[in-house]
Amino acid sequence: MKKKLFSFVTVLMGILLFSSCANDDAVSSDKITDFNANFEKVFGTVNPAQNFNTQRTVTIDAVVENAQGNYTLLVYDARPNTKGASLLGKFENLNPASSTVKVAMSKASEFVYCVAVDGDTRSIASAKVPASGRVTAKFDTAEGAFVDTPTADGTSVTVAFEDLGSTDDFDFNDAVIRVDYVTGTGVANVTLMAVGAVLPLKLYYYGERTQTVALFNGLELHEAMGIDDKTAIINTNWKTKDGIVGVDNVPFVSCQIEVPQDFVIDENGAPFVLEVDGVQGQRQITASTEYGAVPQVFVVGKFYSERLAKTFFWRWPKERVRLNLAFPEVADWMANPEDFSFLANGVEDNLYDGYDPTIDDQVQPGTPEGLEAVDLGLPSGTLWANMNVGATVPEGYGSYYAWGETEEKDYYDWSSYLYCDGSKETCYDLGTDIAGTEYDVAHVMWGGDWKMPTIDQITELFEYTTNTWTKLNGVKGRLLTGQNGNTIFIPASGCRYQSEYKRVGTCGNYWASTIFPYNGNSRSYEFDFYKPYIAWSLNARYFGQTVRPVQ
Repeated sequence: MKKKLFSFVTVLMGILLFSSCANDDAVSSDKITDFNANFEKVFGTVNPAQNFNTQRTVTIDAVVENAQGNYTLLVYDARPNTKGASLLGKFENLNPASSTVKVAMSKASEFVYCVAVDGDTRSIASAKVPASGRVTAKFDTAEGAFVDTPTADGTSVTVAFEDLGSTDDFDFNDAVIRVDYVTGTGVANVTLMAVGAVLPLKLYYYGERTQTVALFNGLELHEAMGIDDKTAIINTNWKTKDGIVGVDNVPFVSCQIEVPQDFVIDENGAPFVLEVDGVQGQRQITASTEYGAVPQVFVVGKFYSERLAKTFFWRWPKERVRLNLAFPEVADWMANPEDFSFLANGVEDNLYDGYDPTIDDQVQPGTPEGLEAVDLGLPSGTLWANMNVGATVPEGYGSYYAWGETEEKDYYDWSSYLYCDGSKETCYDLGTDIAGTEYDVAHVMWGGDWKMPTIDQITELFEYTTNTWTKLNGVKGRLLTGQNGNTIFIPASGCRYQSEYKRVGTCGNYWASTIFPYNGNSRSYEFDFYKPYIAWSLNARYFGQTVRPVQ
C-alpha cells in the first residue's frame, strides 16, 4: 500500500509580543539597554515592520432574511462542533436587516464561522477572512438550515511577562496568566499559572472604559498562589538551588473581571500591567504595539491541531531556558512576521511540563453523550448509531470528511485531499473497504466496534425499513422505521465542495466504507425530498460528507 507522510505546521495560534514601558528611575537605563542589546544578540535585529502581533480584529456584517425577530449571532474560529473550535463572540438581540460586530482572532486563521440563532432555527455561514478583515455573513432562516452549537470554549490568550530581574534569560515566565473570554458577554476570567520571579509582583487590568482593577484581590502573586516565600519560583520546573526554592504542580488560581461588551485582545494589545517590587517603585511592565521594539511581554493564543484533533495551550519555557531554546525557530519569526511555523516545533524537554488542567490529553474525542446503537430488526443484526460522527444530538449534521480522512478542513477538492497528489489519477490505494482501519473516521473517533457502513449494510437498511421525509426539532431529514418499530433519524446534511456547503436541508450525502470498483471513487448513499428510496452517489473522494456509523 502506498502511503505518504505529510508535514504539519500549526497556524491556528495567535501571538503578540509587545515592548515594555519603563519610566521609573529605580531601573537604570543601562539595565534596559543591556536587556535590549542582549535580546538582539540572541535573536537578531528585530524587523522594524514587526510588531509581534498576529491577532487581528475581524468585522462581520450580518444579514438575516426571513427572521422571526431580533436574533443571536455566535462567531467561531472553526466549524461549530469541531473539537477545538473556539466561541469568539456571542451577540444577542441583533437587528436582522443589518448588524455589524467585531471579534478578535489569529491572523493565521483563514475562515470565520457564524451561526444565527433565530427561535428554533440555527443557520450557519462561513467566509474566508480577507486582508481587510471584513466579511459578510448572510443567512436565510426559511431554508431551515441547522448546525450543532454546543457549549464551546471561548477565546483563550496567555500573557507572559519578563521582569528584568535578569537581562539575559529571556524565559518569559516571571508571571504567566491566561485570559478566557467571549466578546459580547462583558466578563473575562484571568488565571494565574506561573510566577518565575524572586521579586514581589502584582497584576492589574487597565481597561479603557473601566477603572484600574487589581487582580487576585490585590494580592502579591506568590501569595495569590498560596506561597508565602516571595523568592520561590512557582511552576517553572526549577530545581531548588542557589538559595532559591522551586515549587511545581501548584494549582492555578482565577479571578473574574468585568470588561466592555466589545472587549478583545487584538492588534491594540493586552490591557494587563505587571507591577514589579511596587514598594520600591521598581517598574511597571505593560503592553504596546510599537513596531520593531524588543519585547518584554509575550502573548499567545491557544491553537488547535487538526492532525491530532487536539487543542493546545501555550506552554512557557522552563526557568532560565531562553525562548529560542524552547522554540528554536523563533528568530525566523522575529525577521518574518508572517512565519508562524516555529510554534509547532517547541522542544518538549524545555517547556514546562507540570500541572495544567486546561491541557486536553485525549487525542480521541470519544463517544458523545446520548449515543445509542439502535436495533432496527435487520436480518444481518447490524445496529445503527442514532447520530452522525461529530454530532451531539440525533438531528445534528455532525462533521464533514473526505473519504478516508479523519479530520475536517476548510477546503475540499483534489488539491487538499490527503491521499493523492492533486488529482484522481494519483489517488493512493487505501484498500477496497476501509471499515475498522486507520482511515475509518467512525472507528478512529468513536473506537470500540463502531465502523463506517459498507454498501451492503446501507442497502439492507433501506430495504428493510420504511422512511419518511420529516423534521426533527426543526431539522429536515428522513425518519427510518424498522420492522420492530425502532427508528433512526438521518438529517439532510448535504455535502461540502471546496469551501461551500451544498444542498444542506434538501439532501443527505453519507459515505460508505467500500470503494466503487469502476472509477476509484467511493460510493455514498444519497436521499432528498423527491426520493423516498436510496440513490447511489459517486461523489469524488475529496467531497466533504457526513458519516452514520454501525456496529
